[in-house]
Parts: sequence; C-alpha cells; structure tokens
Amino acid sequence: MKRFAKLTALFAALVLTIATAGLASCMHDNHEADDIARLLREGYDCTMQIHDDQSWAGLFEKDGSYFKVTASMSKAQAEAMANLDLMDEDYDAKLRSLLESFTVLSCEDLASRIPSQKDVDAWVGKTIGDAERAGMEQNGFFFNGDYAEFTYTDGTLTYNLTVDGPFTEAQWDAMTPEDQAKLTITKATFGGFDLGILE
Repeated sequence: MKRFAKLTALFAALVLTIATAGLASCMHDNHEADDIARLLREGYDCTMQIHDDQSWAGLFEKDGSYFKVTASMSKAQAEAMANLDLMDEDYDAKLRSLLESFTVLSCEDLASRIPSQKDVDAWVGKTIGDAERAGMEQNGFFFNGDYAEFTYTDGTLTYNLTVDGPFTEAQWDAMTPEDQAKLTITKATFGGFDLGILE
C-alpha cells in the first residue's frame, strides 16, 4: 500500500510538471517560437493588441495572470491581420491561427508590474478629483443607485474606484464633473492593464 501511495504521488508530481512546463519558458522570459500557442492552449485570452506593418504586441490574461508578447510579422501576415473582419463568424479561429504563426520576439510575465494591494488601497479616502489631478483619465463608469464605480487609467494601469450612494437617477443625471470630483472613494481595485503596457 505504501509503495502504491508513493507511486501515485510520483505520478501526480509528473503530471503537474508536464502541465506547468508548457509555460515555464515564457514565465522566465526565455521565449520560444510557440509561446503564443502555449498561452492560448492554457486558456489565456488575448485581450488587447497593437500592431503596424511589421510588428505586433498583445496582452494575454487569465485569472489575474498577465503576459505581454511581442512578435514580428511578415508582409503577408500584416495584410492578413489588416483584413480580419470582426463581424466574421470565424473571426476568433482566424485570429488564433494568425497569432500562432507569428515569430515571437519576447514573452514577459507582468506579475511584477501589478500594483500591490497597499498601493491600490491608497486611493480609498481620496476623491475622484484626486485621481484626475494625479494625471489619471476616466474611461468609463457604472452606476446602480447604491454606488457608482469609475474606471480610471494612467495609460498603463487601470483602477476601478467606487464611491458610495445612494444616488437617485435624477441626482446622478444632474451631477456635473465638478460634483463628481468631490466624491470620496470608498473602495479601489486593480482593473488590469491599459494599451500603454504594449508600447
């Protein structure tokens, strides 16, 4: 029985090693040609991308884990990227196939660039105006009456800043930017990366 238990443990460790080895090279920035394919197989989504006629950069995200991948494109690949149609029902499959064909130049684990919870919590007690005076730009908000959540970005990092209500719809509609600037932040969370991380 003990021998069986040891063999079972060894087998489990082997399975875990095989399962995690696929991303190991990317996690240590020793990129390989199939890093994009590996990330996609592991369930990462390409949530943002930028490109010109020769180079491409994309952000891959899964459960709060982020990777930045850069790659070079041939003229044919650049043309294929430019011709992708978001309305095409096969868009996702075509995009995936195209991304997997790129020549990967780098693959960076962005874990060290995620702000600490202490830094995020530092926004609590400040105002929406403080976020704007810090050079942040608002790129969206959500309002449900009991509270409102603003999304602010510094171009690279995104924060979700919550202010408590209650607000009636009439009160919210009548609120000016100056009124919003006085609202006190009661909760803050890291909202992910913005396009600036890819530049």
